[in-house]
Amino acid sequence: RRPPARRAGQRAAPAIAPCPRYDAAVTSAEPATSAERATSLANLKLERDAILLYDALARLERDPRRAAAFGTIAGNERRHAEIWAGRLREDGVEVPPADARPRLRIRFILLVARLFGTNAVTELVRALEGDEEAAYLDQDNPDVASIVADEREHAEIWRRLRDGEPEPVGTPTA
Repeated sequence: RRPPARRAGQRAAPAIAPCPRYDAAVTSAEPATSAERATSLANLKLERDAILLYDALARLERDPRRAAAFGTIAGNERRHAEIWAGRLREDGVEVPPADARPRLRIRFILLVARLFGTNAVTELVRALEGDEEAAYLDQDNPDVASIVADEREHAEIWRRLRDGEPEPVGTPTA
């Protein structure tokens, strides 16, 4: 990469000393394979669908405790989506815009929730969370460990909601 041309009377920028450990870490990363990019795109789609699901469940829910729990999970899903979008950008892939319409399974869950309430979809959503965690366990990726931990937290939040415990996981107590 060429340094920018200097204008007359402009001082040269100070030289930056090389940092071998950092430079080796940055330059040793291999470019992502097409399979890894496809996996990252699929993960991004899963997380974006989960955002739509949990945002909608939070809007539908009348119990403030349950709505707050769904909002917490939606926040985690947003962070996960940003991880995958960032990874794609790092790999030079243009991140597609989020679909306004989730996949059929999510639309079905939301239809049932609209008709019968969020309690009626508990097992469907818990199964969906389990499927996501299983998909991540098969991936060898440094970002996956934190995502899997969040997916387990989601299962714990659902357990606490089912058992009627007063505070969902992650909610500060007084």
